[in-house]
Amino acid sequence: MQLKYVMETHAHADHLAGGHSLREKTGAPLVIGARIGDVQRVFAPRVAMDDLATDGRQFDKLLEEGATLPLGNLTIRVLHTPGHTPACVTYLIGDAAFLGDTLFMPDYGSARCDFPGGDAAMLHASIHKILALPPETRIFVGRDYLPAGRSDYACETSVAAQKAGNIHVHDGVSADDFIAMRGARDAKLAPPLLILPSLQVNIAAGELPPADAKGRRFLRMPLQGV
Repeated sequence: MQLKYVMETHAHADHLAGGHSLREKTGAPLVIGARIGDVQRVFAPRVAMDDLATDGRQFDKLLEEGATLPLGNLTIRVLHTPGHTPACVTYLIGDAAFLGDTLFMPDYGSARCDFPGGDAAMLHASIHKILALPPETRIFVGRDYLPAGRSDYACETSVAAQKAGNIHVHDGVSADDFIAMRGARDAKLAPPLLILPSLQVNIAAGELPPADAKGRRFLRMPLQGV
């Protein structure tokens, strides 16, 4: 088998993405949503990344809403699904949707929206764009948290299961109720432990900061004013 694309759903804030390494090893293009420049413009000034181009050029393909990519006998379709970040995208491949962090398993709910550029109203609209897909559409979440009462990790659910049982956005939850819930919940969440070092690497498509005169590379950790 040949790796055709390395596809990011968004710039991650709590771990280093592996896309850069996979691109180096395989030559497959690194793909992300076209609004990654919005994320770069928000975060680069916060960590003094003054030399970072903020138009997404570090990535090989920038995909807008409705873009398509060929994959054998299949076609990958792109939905722009912002809210968690401005650049989040969902990839539709056959009968499957790959969401990143927009939704989680139904018993855990939805993504936080309190990062700079996040927006609960946008997230609600994006979720309903996904839930407008056929009910049998398989949904693959980017990660799974184990809520009380479940001990086994899972990654696959469906549009029907999300509409029936997602604890945050099941059928009957209004936009106003969702936005209020999300705001109250996000206010209690701590920032991801590795958000600053992770984003310095991830918004640059995995590239480390430029070396100094001695060949050393440093990640910046501001002490105030972030």
